[in-house]
Amino acid sequence: MVDNTEKDLDVVEQEEEKETKTYTEEELQALLQKEADKRVSEALKTNKEKLEAEFQQRLEDEKNKVAETVNMTAEEKAKAEFEAEKQAWEKEKAEFERQKLELATTKKLAEQGLPSEFALLVLGNDEEETDNNIENFKEHWKNSLEKAVNERLSGTAPKTGNSRPKANMTKEEFGKLSYKERTALLEKDPNYMGKLK
Repeated sequence: MVDNTEKDLDVVEQEEEKETKTYTEEELQALLQKEADKRVSEALKTNKEKLEAEFQQRLEDEKNKVAETVNMTAEEKAKAEFEAEKQAWEKEKAEFERQKLELATTKKLAEQGLPSEFALLVLGNDEEETDNNIENFKEHWKNSLEKAVNERLSGTAPKTGNSRPKANMTKEEFGKLSYKERTALLEKDPNYMGKLK
């Protein structure tokens, strides 16, 4: 127990002996730049490794495709090419349908008076799902707007500008009034300055 306490005291004494180093603006900028360079280098290295792995995977896939086609007959090759083109066409068609649905969703939101910026949030897998999402969103949107309006309206009523000045106002209080308020008082009663205490 005593040994641990002595070790702890030694650590505390060593920390106290360390001086706090202060840096000039140039040194600080150099340290920050060095740290930024280090992080960028690490990110680039990670990205490079990822790209190389993806490239190797694609290369292997292509090698496998070539190896498969080497032993194929002309009819089998034609069938494989047809299937590949069919998959590419279906992918393109799906992307087109998605863009078409996004556009329709934006239009529906605008027609219903809802912010079109939320189109991607309510977008579903098909038109029916999207319509259901829009209806749910519309209900939540109206409730939220109503709640926000009610909160604002439930606040204190604004003060009207028809408040009457005190009859026994001091010169200091009169000096604190805005220029407009002072002018209005003096227009109503030109002798008001003489009445001040």
